[in-house]
Amino acid sequence: MKIAVAYENGQIFQHFGHTEQFKLYEAVDGKITHAKVVDTNGSGHGALAGFLMQHGVDTLVCGGIGGGAQAALAEAGIKLYGGVSGDADAAVSALLNGSLGYDPNFTVTTMTMSTARLVTPAVTTAAASIAAIDMERTLTQLPFWSSLTEREMDTLRRSAFVRHYKKGAFVHSSDNECLGMLFILSGEIRTYLLSDEGREVTLFRLYPGELCVLSASCVISQITFDTQMTAGMDTDVLVIPANVIAALKEKNLHVRCFLYELATKRFSDVMWAMQQIMFKGLDQRLAEFLFAEAERTGSDTIRMTHEQIAQHISSAREAVARMLKSFSEDGLVELKRGAITLRDKNRLNRLK
Repeated sequence: MKIAVAYENGQIFQHFGHTEQFKLYEAVDGKITHAKVVDTNGSGHGALAGFLMQHGVDTLVCGGIGGGAQAALAEAGIKLYGGVSGDADAAVSALLNGSLGYDPNFTVTTMTMSTARLVTPAVTTAAASIAAIDMERTLTQLPFWSSLTEREMDTLRRSAFVRHYKKGAFVHSSDNECLGMLFILSGEIRTYLLSDEGREVTLFRLYPGELCVLSASCVISQITFDTQMTAGMDTDVLVIPANVIAALKEKNLHVRCFLYELATKRFSDVMWAMQQIMFKGLDQRLAEFLFAEAERTGSDTIRMTHEQIAQHISSAREAVARMLKSFSEDGLVELKRGAITLRDKNRLNRLK
């Protein structure tokens, strides 16, 4: 049994849709065996149901909760104990011994100018409608969306959620649980291997409109190597929880074929990265990176530090700095603080 409690400073948080943390409890034979606090990273309202599904939660204890969120939890198969207040640990203990008092119809309240007022259904419905429209627009960008049944579409509407990552934040690593399929909405994610000695080898980068399943190795059992993912800049991603994409893979042939095709593409990216490292010198790899980055951004000025470039081409910062200085002396590039401007793209292209 895995229980989640809407959590704030040891107490049960009273507005489910604004929950910033959950305390997760694992229980066996009526006893708590493990507990930890997790951040929601900005997920809100209906998206929190998908967040809880991702963490394997089957029971939720919370304060106030709206009808839309209740429906999303029901669809996800999560049992709800709403209208609970007080100490979080005490509430879970009461739940396990059968003495927890709760009210699933408890009304959400907000505080304005120190006066409590009920949230009017019109405002709640309008906000939910806007969120639903944005999610629908995003989901229709998925390549396999048109191949889903109406029921499968509805499952994605209820379970998928958007997560924001600050620049440099970990998105996925071998130490984390299986995240699911990622659809990049904005920003950039760098995927890399990390050795025991701390050396990083960049495999590929993900940009808006691209998807990745290497964060869902539990869904595709053939993915047997561990990868790390970090946000190269402030990044928003649509997450389809692992259990949802796994169920779709089993039931829908179009989804299954798409996942294996996507995994194959990413494996090709990995092989390309390995070939670059094994068979090309630093000057060639650096020239190819600069040329490709200029084409991708549509600008001859690349705004990156030497450290960032070194990460992308799997080299050392000092080596990259020396090579860039050599490129500058040869008139290939112009170096400025935090920026590199390409001056002779033709020669760079021949070098790569």
